[in-house]
Amino acid sequence: MKKRRFAIGTVLFLAGCCEPFTPGSSDAGDDDREVPEDELALDRRPYLGSVSQEGATISFRTNGICSGAARVGPSPEETRLVTDEGKHRRHEIRVDGLAPATTYCYWVEGNGKRLSEPRIFRTAAPPGTPFRFAAFGDSGSGDESQFAVAAAMARAEPDLVIHLGDVIYPAGEAELWDERFFEPYAAMLERIPFYAAIGNHDLMTGNGAPYLDALALPANNPLSTERFYSFDWGDVHFVCLDSNIVGEDCPEEEAQYEWLANDLANATRRWKIAYFHHPLYGCVGSRQSGNEKRRKLLEPLLVEGGVDLVLVGHDHHYVRTKRERGIVHVVSGGGGKSLYDGEPRDHTEVFRKAFHFVRVDVTPDTLEVVAIGAPGEEEIDRFRVEGE
Repeated sequence: MKKRRFAIGTVLFLAGCCEPFTPGSSDAGDDDREVPEDELALDRRPYLGSVSQEGATISFRTNGICSGAARVGPSPEETRLVTDEGKHRRHEIRVDGLAPATTYCYWVEGNGKRLSEPRIFRTAAPPGTPFRFAAFGDSGSGDESQFAVAAAMARAEPDLVIHLGDVIYPAGEAELWDERFFEPYAAMLERIPFYAAIGNHDLMTGNGAPYLDALALPANNPLSTERFYSFDWGDVHFVCLDSNIVGEDCPEEEAQYEWLANDLANATRRWKIAYFHHPLYGCVGSRQSGNEKRRKLLEPLLVEGGVDLVLVGHDHHYVRTKRERGIVHVVSGGGGKSLYDGEPRDHTEVFRKAFHFVRVDVTPDTLEVVAIGAPGEEEIDRFRVEGE
């Protein structure tokens, strides 16, 4: 579906609220089912994606097809309307022309009917502004451990969240997205953008179609795909890769390598952070051959491009490497699925078998990285990357 854009001015802070909600149909696709006007409602609450200094994508899903819209502005009394084109169940509305590091109020509508209470979000910080992000992977089990990590992460109050892949177990099924993604992270999704890297389990249904349908990610590469992309926030240039295609000898793989080299060469932010699903350095013996193959293909590009930190999942535990060719690698695969034992290697600095997430505080001079276990929220590792 096409997106409409509009511009609005500077805003003031507004406290948000949340109305009662009951998940509806698990069908992730559009269909031609209409419901009476008085029965039209959300069956997936509004959530954010692709937030930049100048814009944001607001997504939601309704229990029947309708014309969708979002109202955005400095307060509930001062908003402008952005409409979707056509009638759909899944609505993805892009709003551009916003101001950096500014808080906005929004709600969504269907067929002109208000469907949500006001929420708030904040646009991306410009360079020189400290911010915090959280990262984790391998979460989509629907188990108590996933909810514990989600709650701990929400209490850390990140400005954005990065998922390192395997969002939905066992096979990325569309009908499990509400239970295993939208419900565990509901408290954050309506006000904090989530970015993600596609994992091997996410590909198992329709080559990742439910993943691509559910998330609103950048598509700033020559293939116009959301499978690999980059964006800026504060002093960080983030680059996301599809590690599933590394070593597959396919046109998409070559396109990703060429794009990656150009993207990193042209990045202007102080820090460069890459994230994807499969580790280049791991601690699980049976996976070492795959690690070595990806390391041989990707590491030279990351080193040449000046990457400071690599974040990955896939192995269900926490690992921090020693600095390898100028880069610290972190494996954060403890987002809620079962945990793996591991065998520390020569490159291993820290290994912990624990459910956890990683919190990163960014300033122009440092990346302060803390791994936080759940549910107890104990600190399981802390390190700092400092500017030269």
